Amino acid sequence: MLTGLGLASFPQTNRRTDQQTNTPPHKLSPLTMCYFEQTRWSCGYWKWGNFRQQCNKEYRTGETCGLKLVYDTTYQQGNCRLCEQIQKKNRRVNKMAQDIQRWQREGNRRATIEKTEGDIQEITAQISEIWSQHQDRQRTIS
Repeated sequence: MLTGLGLASFPQTNRRTDQQTNTPPHKLSPLTMCYFEQTRWSCGYWKWGNFRQQCNKEYRTGETCGLKLVYDTTYQQGNCRLCEQIQKKNRRVNKMAQDIQRWQREGNRRATIEKTEGDIQEITAQISEIWSQHQDRQRTIS
């Protein structure tokens, strides 16, 4: 069975082979998987794009077999949406830190300073969460 290739979930009766060479179905033609476009940014983040080509395993129009292969990769310059969110939040944290320093010099703003420090902690936690999502996507097979 094809467990090493991740194809073990297909029933034995649906597997076709070339009678002369006894070739497994995934080696018969290049159309045995579903192909999708892929977008990749310079930071390493990627996402699946539009469906491009249907495989032989799925005969229904618009349906896919669930196995995705890259048809074409489009490389984008600049930052992905997660990097942009992180940059926005970092700018906000920097602005809040500058405000806190100014308020400390002015004095008599203890409640505002405490609230802003709490906001900085919340935003820093959000940045960490977004960064972990970014790292997870970079580590996954693309």
